[in-house]
Order: sequence, then C-alpha cells, then structure tokens
Amino acid sequence: MLQRVETLDAFRDHVMDADGALMIGVDGHYDQAVAEVVRNAPSRFRWIQNMTAGYDGLSKHGVSPSITVTLSRGSNAISVAEHGFALLLASIRAIPDIARNQSKLRWSHEVLPRLSSLEGRMLCVVGAGAIGVEFARLAKAFRMQTTGIVRRYHPCEHMDFIVETKDRLAAIRSADVLCIAAPLTDETYRLIGRAELEALGSKGYLVNIGRGPIVDSAELNIALREGVIAGAALDVTDPEPLPQSNPLWTAPNLLISPHVAGYGSERSFERLVELVVDNMLRFSKGRALLHPWERDVPAKSLTKGASLSGDSV
Repeated sequence: MLQRVETLDAFRDHVMDADGALMIGVDGHYDQAVAEVVRNAPSRFRWIQNMTAGYDGLSKHGVSPSITVTLSRGSNAISVAEHGFALLLASIRAIPDIARNQSKLRWSHEVLPRLSSLEGRMLCVVGAGAIGVEFARLAKAFRMQTTGIVRRYHPCEHMDFIVETKDRLAAIRSADVLCIAAPLTDETYRLIGRAELEALGSKGYLVNIGRGPIVDSAELNIALREGVIAGAALDVTDPEPLPQSNPLWTAPNLLISPHVAGYGSERSFERLVELVVDNMLRFSKGRALLHPWERDVPAKSLTKGASLSGDSV
C-alpha cells in the first residue's frame, strides 16, 4: 500500500510500518532530520527510491548499509541537457541583449562583436552519466568535438576523447565550452576553481547543470568580472536559492535559471514512473532493483572495473 506523507512528523509515524520509501523528506529533500528518522526505522524498512537526478543529500547525511538506495538515473536527462544547451546558445548568440533591445524597440547591431558559433568548437563535459552523454549528443548535432572528463577512464558514447579528472586542466585548455554534469560528492566539491577557469580562457563558456557547489562561486564571479572567461550559464547555484545580495546576480555575461532544467517534459515523468513501478514490482518479488547506488565503494579507493551508479565524474 502506498501512503503519501508531506511532513517530517508524518514520515516519522508511517516509517514504522513501511518497507521502503519512494520520496524521502519534506519536499523531497533528504536532510539531516530525515536521515535521523531513517536511522531509527525498524529493520523491515529496506529500500529508498531516490526520485531526483542528484543524490548529494544521501551522500552527505548517509544511509544505513542495510537499506538499498536506487537512483532515477536518466529519467530527466534529455530535458536537463536541452535546458543546458538552450542556456549555452542564448549565451553565445547574445540573446539576453537582443531581447533587451527588442523590449526597447531598438534595431541594434551592437551585439555583433559578442556573437559566436559552436561549429568546430571543443566541448568538455565533466561527468559522463546520462545527462553528460546527452549533452554531448546534442553537441554533435552542432558539429562540435567532445571530451568527457571522468573519474577513471572508460569509453563513453558521443565522446571523441576521454580524460581522467586528474588531467582536467589540459583538457579544459583545449575547450571552448565546459559543461558541468556531475553529481556533488567530496571529490567534485569546488572541482572547478580559479585554475580551471583560467584554463578555459577568455573565449570560453561555462555551463553548470550539475550541482552549484561543484563550481567555486566566488572565483566564477571574479572570472566573469575580470574577463577571465567569456561567459557562463547556470541552472544551479551555491547556495540555492541564490540570495539577492549575491554578486553573481550582477556579474557580466551570466545567465541564471532557478534550477528548473529537469522540468517541463511529460516523457521524463513517464520514464520516472516506469522505473518506479518496475522497481516496486521487483522489490515485492525479491528481485534485483534497477540502478542501485553503490555508496559503499569510496570514490578514492575505486579499483579498476568498479563503478558507481548515476551520473559520474
């Protein structure tokens, strides 16, 4: 039987009789309070189906090894990649400035020096999970070359080159666009800082559709104001929501959308429902669940051939 709960108290009450949960926490967030409830759940509680692309709350606050966590890998990858590419195209074609001129009834060519094209350019994608691969697939339609930056080498569809994270600076130096499509982990926290932005250079663009804290916000603000990079587009920020006092709001050549990339696609929702129903049936029959989160494998001690579920670096 499914039981919908909308408050922490209701979750605490119902978890005592539950075998698992499809959405964890108030508003779907797995925070410290929800983690504490899960830690005190009876032994019959054995499964969490994560309903979002990210799982940083689960990583940060932890889940008992006795509980299987499954991810919604790939459910909204297409819409997230589409949104990221929309932000990228708007940036390189100066669409915000063109729209402002239109609102003022101005026919102006002042944007000409800022216009650019993706044809023949190099894209570097940090993270080669479902979202990163889909972003690379879209890039191919624009005749771009693609490089995947991953934690450890493995072939990736739609990627011309693969570079391990430790060698990211060399890859970024060759890039015209740097897309962040990785999960937030201890290893990816502020992975993109001053050195990476300088490597991207004054003609390069940054797109972040992963998690805000992967990019050092203070260094990004400085890089935009000093012309270290040409521009940036963010669907995720650090923190969220971004306070009105944050200097990123007024940074030049920056587009910000309020973490909405995963919304607006009926097909994404259908894929998520199909996955959840499939996993519910598997759980009820004692079969292996789809997309398990292998959280017990420390990222820094991965051996060759080991893997982590979900979008990975």
